[in-house]
Amino acid sequence: MSPAWRERVTRAALETIGRAGIDGGPLGGRARWLVLAAAALVTGLGALDMVQHYGTGVGGGLALGGLRGAAVLGLLWRPIAGWWVVLATSVLTAMATTPDSAGEPWPWAVTSAFALAAGQLALTSRVHRDTAIALWVVVQAAGAGLILARSVPEASTWTSVAGAAVLTGLALVAGDAVSTGRRAQDRLRVAERIGDAERERRVLLEERARIARDLHDVVAHHMSVIAVQASSAQFRLGGLGPPVIKELHEIAASSRAALEEMRRVLDVLRSEPAPHGQLAPAPQAGISGLASLVQSVRRVGLRVDLRIDPDLMVNRVSPQIELVAYRVAQEALSNAVRHAEGAAVSVNVERDAFELLIDVSNGPGSPAPGTVGSGSGSGNGLAGMAERIATVAGELTAGPEPHGGFRVRAVIPLSKEDR
Repeated sequence: MSPAWRERVTRAALETIGRAGIDGGPLGGRARWLVLAAAALVTGLGALDMVQHYGTGVGGGLALGGLRGAAVLGLLWRPIAGWWVVLATSVLTAMATTPDSAGEPWPWAVTSAFALAAGQLALTSRVHRDTAIALWVVVQAAGAGLILARSVPEASTWTSVAGAAVLTGLALVAGDAVSTGRRAQDRLRVAERIGDAERERRVLLEERARIARDLHDVVAHHMSVIAVQASSAQFRLGGLGPPVIKELHEIAASSRAALEEMRRVLDVLRSEPAPHGQLAPAPQAGISGLASLVQSVRRVGLRVDLRIDPDLMVNRVSPQIELVAYRVAQEALSNAVRHAEGAAVSVNVERDAFELLIDVSNGPGSPAPGTVGSGSGSGNGLAGMAERIATVAGELTAGPEPHGGFRVRAVIPLSKEDR
């Protein structure tokens, strides 16, 4: 997968998973309604329970019931922080109350146990299972600590802790089921987004392959006609001198070379994708082919000076980098042929320990009216060079020179193996 597609898929995955992050926003679904019901229960029945069974008086009962109810309600927006508030208000309620009879539960009143269960449910739906279990143990330790720190013989103490442990344990199981289901849905959404991106990419690649084949059919036909006409001209036409015949032979050779290179590129498009990190086995143009490329350009009248670092002929770089270097030089020379006829062109390819440099510059040309050099380009060549350089994480600069010429400079970083 190309870097652009990989970035797009990764961004989609992170956006999907991010919505379910730690303490990541309000509760939803059934958990929300359960928490709302628990908040109403703890507020109303909690106040009544405090007044009837713990002797707090109406004011104290309303305060403790409202405090715990507000804490439970806060779970809707901040489940993790709300859990700590619920635990703190439940501990505060235990410390501030004493049961009226030996049958009343303490330290966890019935409504406090419901508040703790609601907190456990909301918490477990937002954290990892191990964390939820550890915090469930904290609740049980807090209950035991209260019993050991304060002797209330007239209360049902350990039964209260055991009952709360069962209730919060059931909430933990339910919350874990909710969390597991949500994570499964998130993974499914990510997989669907990746699948959509892959399908879109496959359609694009198929369309590009179809366009490439159509281009091959169109160009191959005309190039074949040119090659045949140039090869047979000396037999069909009389009075052609040796220079003209030589020129026609060179035109035919260039046409056949272009056809062969186009067929190689099309073979790569039609072949199965190569394993990750490898190129297709079809032969590719490289730095060693620059001499032939320059020679073909010289035949059309361009003065080209080619300099290649001798180290590149001994210590070769990867085929992918060589192909990109060749294509950049090829397109730069083609631009010089079209727009700077008769100009002097310099092609310099060198490397150091970390980078490969391709530098193609030309002086101002003086094309005659009506020749190829007087035309204007579409800009697709420069865009294509930039796209090729981007595939190898390189940098491309191209623009006019102060003296009127044009310069293309590409810098390609070398891999560890090439270094």
